[in-house]
Amino acid sequence: MARKFWRQGDLVFRKLNENESLPMGLHPVTEVRIGSETGHPHMIRAKAIQVWGSTNKSGLVTHLDQALVESERPFEVRHDQHATLLLPEGRYVVRTVGLGRRRMFD
Repeated sequence: MARKFWRQGDLVFRKLNENESLPMGLHPVTEVRIGSETGHPHMIRAKAIQVWGSTNKSGLVTHLDQALVESERPFEVRHDQHATLLLPEGRYVVRTVGLGRRRMFD
């Protein structure tokens, strides 16, 4: 059975099955920075990323409800305090775990 879950710090990535779908928004981006409990952001680059949450003036996601990531090739998730995470191509739901789902960052 293929792996379905990956974790980097306080982010969890769940790979969607082919029959699962979530709507990609009207304006997906190709790069996103998501704040973490340590104040160091996670950096994701992929074909299309849609974020549901709050963003500050510099573009940092300060509160993540969830994100949808889509990539036709393997993609990396980077963080200063963790090893780079390489995920296989596909569609993923991204959520936070840790002390609480709602956190604010400057």
